[in-house]
Amino acid sequence: MNFGIITTVPISLNPGAIERAVSQFVEDTSTPKIPLDKDGLFNQLLGYIHGIIMLRNTPHAQVWLKEDEDGEVGALALSNFTTHVDNKLSLWLSMAWVRRTHRFTSKPKEWFKQMEDFGRASGAKHLLIPSVRGSKGYLRFVGKDWHQYEVILKRDI
Repeated sequence: MNFGIITTVPISLNPGAIERAVSQFVEDTSTPKIPLDKDGLFNQLLGYIHGIIMLRNTPHAQVWLKEDEDGEVGALALSNFTTHVDNKLSLWLSMAWVRRTHRFTSKPKEWFKQMEDFGRASGAKHLLIPSVRGSKGYLRFVGKDWHQYEVILKRDI
């Protein structure tokens, strides 16, 4: 299956494949510098995906998926539309994960371009990517026409 928005879980996908991809995302994004409730993040992401696909309770959100030939997830991304920046429609790329076999190929950039084109065709004026790990890595990946927009300050209470 090609990378794209899914509205149902593909029947050809192995049972538990989405859970394994989300679990790997949680592991891949964990760093000792930033405290993380791994179980909480895992459950939150699965609940969000379930709400989008099965309950259809988040009509402004999308689940993007690439199924590999072995029935496992090759890429998974979550996006949603908001008007929280400049009061203009924005497409947020809130989570993205690519299986190791695809990471250093041209495919992730093609998939990212698909998401950007989708946002543009939908009338979005911005594509936004939040990151708790800093913007340096993303800026290397997405290109020179991107810039850091905002920094989020956080205090644990």
